[in-house]
Amino acid sequence: LAKSEEAIVRVLEKINSVRVVSYLTTLKLFGESKHLFSFPMKGFSLALDFPNTENTRKLCNMLDEIVMLYDGRIFLAKDARLPSAHFKKMYPQHKMFLELKNKFDPEMKFRSLMFNRLFEL
Repeated sequence: LAKSEEAIVRVLEKINSVRVVSYLTTLKLFGESKHLFSFPMKGFSLALDFPNTENTRKLCNMLDEIVMLYDGRIFLAKDARLPSAHFKKMYPQHKMFLELKNKFDPEMKFRSLMFNRLFEL
């Protein structure tokens, strides 16, 4: 838990330094989950909603760096901007998923814009 608390402090410090306001902020405590792309991991989760501007997109990339430094991850179901390289670092099991995807959908007929972005297709 100490690791997630330290990460949250760093995230909040970064947000404060650039003077951006989150209009909705949620803090949750999670236990461990072992599913393939499950978001929860033991520790705290901080959800932030920012206006969609160039400055906040830059801020989000900076926050990604902090999240990755602390071995955290972004909740994919609520994300529309995470770069592929950050996704692959946060979710190292992406290779296993792609193997399953290739096995059951070798022609890649079933995919989304998110899939294309995260897997660089």
